[in-house]
Amino acid sequence: MKNVNKYFMIAIHVLEKIIALILMAVVVVAGVYLVIDIVNGLKAGYSDELVRTVLADALNIIIVLEFVRVLVKHTMGMVVEVLIFALARGLIVTNETIWEMTITVAAIAVLLACRKFLFMKDDLKKVTKDKQEVKK
Repeated sequence: MKNVNKYFMIAIHVLEKIIALILMAVVVVAGVYLVIDIVNGLKAGYSDELVRTVLADALNIIIVLEFVRVLVKHTMGMVVEVLIFALARGLIVTNETIWEMTITVAAIAVLLACRKFLFMKDDLKKVTKDKQEVKK
C-alpha cells in the first residue's frame, strides 16, 4: 500500500509540473498578445479603456505566474501571496460598490495579518529566501 501511495504522489507531482509548463506557455502567448494590444492601442490613440484592458491583462499574467510558483513550491506564503494578488486585481480593475471594495480591502488586511502573525518563522524564512534567490 505504501508503494501505491508513493506512486500516486510521484504522479501528482509530475502532473503539477506539466500543468505549470502549460501555464507558462499560456503566459508567454498572453504576453505577446499584451504587447500587440499595447502597440495597436497606442496607434489608435490613448483611451481609458486601453489602460483598463492592459492593466487587467497584465495583472492576470502576474496572477498566473504566481500560481505557477505555487505549483512549483508548495508553501503557505506563496498561496497567501496569490490570494492577495487576486484580490488586489479585483480591487484595481473592476468597478465595485463601496461595500464590495471595503470587504476586499478587509480581506487583504486579514491575509496580510495572517502572513505576519500566524505563519511559522520557518515559512517566512522560506518565502524571504526564495525571493532573494529569484533576485540573484
